[in-house]
Amino acid sequence: MERILLKVVMIMTLTVIINVNTVAMSADFGLERINMITNEASGNQGNSWGGHQCRIVRTEDGVFAVYMFGGENDAPKVWRLAWLDGDNWKVIADDSGGNSPVHLLASPDGVINVIGWPETGTVMWSGKPKNGAITLKKQTIGGLPKNSVIYYAAGISENGDICVTNSGGNESQGQFRWSFYEKDTDKWTYHYTRLDYRYCYSYVFPLPDGKLSIVSNRDEPWSRLGYEAPDGGFGYVFNAIRHWHTNDIYNEELTEYGYLVEEPSDEQLSVQCYMGYHNAYLDTDGRMHIIYRRYGPSTESKNSMQHAIFSEEGNMLYNELLPDGAEGYCDIFQDDRGQFFLLSSTGLLFPAGDNGISYGEPLELDFQGHQVEYSGFWLATPRSGTPRDSIIDGAFSTNGGTSVIYFRLTLYNFVQTSTTDSTEESVPKACSFALNTPNPFNISTTLSYMVSKDTEVILEVYDILGRKVRHLADGKHTKGTYSAIWNGKDYTGRDVTSGLYFARLTAEGYHDTIKLVLIK
Repeated sequence: MERILLKVVMIMTLTVIINVNTVAMSADFGLERINMITNEASGNQGNSWGGHQCRIVRTEDGVFAVYMFGGENDAPKVWRLAWLDGDNWKVIADDSGGNSPVHLLASPDGVINVIGWPETGTVMWSGKPKNGAITLKKQTIGGLPKNSVIYYAAGISENGDICVTNSGGNESQGQFRWSFYEKDTDKWTYHYTRLDYRYCYSYVFPLPDGKLSIVSNRDEPWSRLGYEAPDGGFGYVFNAIRHWHTNDIYNEELTEYGYLVEEPSDEQLSVQCYMGYHNAYLDTDGRMHIIYRRYGPSTESKNSMQHAIFSEEGNMLYNELLPDGAEGYCDIFQDDRGQFFLLSSTGLLFPAGDNGISYGEPLELDFQGHQVEYSGFWLATPRSGTPRDSIIDGAFSTNGGTSVIYFRLTLYNFVQTSTTDSTEESVPKACSFALNTPNPFNISTTLSYMVSKDTEVILEVYDILGRKVRHLADGKHTKGTYSAIWNGKDYTGRDVTSGLYFARLTAEGYHDTIKLVLIK
């Protein structure tokens, strides 16, 4: 029996509200709302650098965002905490924030935490809002240096533990200084890790039971790495991204769990190498996803947006190009069902399956002409204390960093339905799956698929962690019906363990995935 071809149904109705800054939408799947938080942000100095900000959260008391205001260049600025009141934003608190981007974290009990770096040192303002009002208690966090520009990051665990880090150091020694707040004991501890090089623009993921992961971008002068700086190029090179992890912050050092690097070639010693615009996401299976832009000899000096996945043990599982159209700033995240989505600053939202790599056809979002600039998107995700949900609140800076735009995505009605619906236009596909039989299987299963025209077809099997297990088909196919047998072995000929696997069929940009259940 043939499996019915799946596609994404995206229905959107636009309703204009009488407010020049607000457009509300009702959507089965996609952009529900977009409006302006402020047009008075501080611009690109101290407000939009970094790419590591946590500046929007959602709690039972509403949606909150924090931005910086005033101050030219590196001058001290004021942060403002805003609350979404219907379709408008109301400033409910403010204070001195220094010249580095502040962070916003939500505790499980609904407490809002603003973390900033005024001249006096690292400060956290905390309070529980009620009906749009909040009283903040101010405390100084020790263990971190003062006036370290933009190399700060913060994150919160699902049980309310908070980690605040500072990276950087001088040009002969890199370092992480990090302060860890344990919710159960209501105490801070202070930690120091020496690094071989200087790193910046970090993402920090504190986890329950004293676990911690950090992803950061190397930032060094060319000569420090033994390279010749390109003529007219920037004096510093960002050509490596690393992932560190510890299972016990109190008794175990941070250990490298992943490394991505773009090295100049012998023939191109002066070529600009770059690994930036990066973002990081820790998924429900403990895998670390790193989205980054690569530029250098390995990409033939072309910008290349890529997606790397590292296992919980630090093994690289996947490192491939993002789908066509995913450019600029990109974020990957999960909804409350564990389904992945990839959001691109080009305005495209890609469903990415339950493994993060099975990309479907994208939905084009209408950001009303606003361009996503500088640090990309700020999303309310678990790293900022917002639980995974089918509603995603986000924001981004635009207009030279002087305006901040809010948007909301609804994913709860993301559905896949049959193409036999007579009310919709049928879209021809290059190929389609049939169900594998038997399923579940013990010894082997047969995967059948149809090819509608002459094209290149790839059929591969992946495990639940996204690792490629077996190549079943790859090459030119003429129109017709085909089958491939998987005998439960990997590419080395060894038997794989019982469990859930995924068969992925690809042809001319079309992807389809089915689940395979192996029982021994």
